[in-house]
Formats: sequence, structure tokens, C-alpha cells
Amino acid sequence: MTYDFFFSDGPNLISPRLHELINREGISGVQFVDADLVLGGVSHAGYKVFNVIGKSPTFNLKESISEPLLSYMPDGPRWFSKIVLDGEAELSSDVVRAEEETATIVVTARVKSIFESNSIRGLQFTA
Repeated sequence: MTYDFFFSDGPNLISPRLHELINREGISGVQFVDADLVLGGVSHAGYKVFNVIGKSPTFNLKESISEPLLSYMPDGPRWFSKIVLDGEAELSSDVVRAEEETATIVVTARVKSIFESNSIRGLQFTA
């Protein structure tokens, strides 16, 4: 229970503390759904499903390394072994999914700064 962001193979969850911070700071691009978090038979209130609602192109495709996810679809979805973000990309909101790979969540420098200054636990920023 010491983390604020819980990544899972299902929906991602956030703590009540992170939910309150996102709302207080007016961070855009996310929606929340109430979640019943039960661990070891103990119910924990206030947790939310964290849903990113927008996408933006964010990768520098010339510097990123990728290959087709399916060999018979060379122009289809790609698997990225190296991601380089486009420093000039304009995000449609404070938090987005990368258009190039929807599992990747990208945030603005403002959000990164807010999360780091509030010691949000369970996230790792790269790039």
C-alpha cells in the first residue's frame, strides 16, 4: 500500500493520494472509475482505475528502432525495441497514450515535475 500507481495486466489503479493530486493540479487527459481494491480480504477505499483518454504522436520514428509486429503486415502495428520521444511533439493533453504504441503513456514536463515533487511512487520516467 506504499505505491500511488499500480500497473497491471488489467486496468491500472491509482491511490487516493494520486487521484486528489491530479484533480487539484487540473491534469488533463485522464478519467477515473471507482475501484474496489481488496487485498488479503481487506478492502481499501478511494482507489481509482486510471484511464488515459487521448492519443498523440510522440515518437521520433527516425531514431526509434522498430519492426513489424506481424511479418505479413509490414505497414501494420510495430514492436519497438528502442523508443526515442520527439522533443517537439505537441501533446493533445497533459497525459496521452503514444499513437505509435498505445501501451506507452507520455506526460508533459509539468506533470513529471508535479509527480516528482510530490514523491509519487510506482512510476518511472524515461527519456
